[in-house]
Amino acid sequence: MNQPEAIRPQTDAEGSPSWGGPPAKAPSLPRAPTGLSTVPDYDLLRCIGGSAYGDVWLARSKATGVLRAAKIVWRHTFEDDRPFRREFEGIQRFEKISREHPSQLALFHIGRNEADRYFYYVMELADNLDTATDYDQLAPPHRQPRANADERSAKDH
Repeated sequence: MNQPEAIRPQTDAEGSPSWGGPPAKAPSLPRAPTGLSTVPDYDLLRCIGGSAYGDVWLARSKATGVLRAAKIVWRHTFEDDRPFRREFEGIQRFEKISREHPSQLALFHIGRNEADRYFYYVMELADNLDTATDYDQLAPPHRQPRANADERSAKDH
């Protein structure tokens, strides 16, 4: 298993892979059929969530060290290519809107890996301010989407 230390899965007491966090919270997420995903210019630190279509990773920019969220969307989670392509095209269209509208998490980078059949996008990292996360030590404190920060700033003035 030649995976970088930052994304090598841990094992639980039974020796089963654990993708971070306590075993009770370990997500049951789709994994790459052919191996590990990568996002250019980012280190994927650990899986922090997911959906029916893919995984969300805590990612660190290799250039700046800034923490972001990187979503990996797998082709094998769709019945055929058409909805997979449409999802990618929708993300491409949303990218510009995401940076113009303060209530949306900004998307910073979108791409795809044709060989391993996935696409990815990198976005702002947002936390639930009411609950502590297991990556608080890595992320800036009280991180939230811009819209919430703008609303809080307006209330303060």
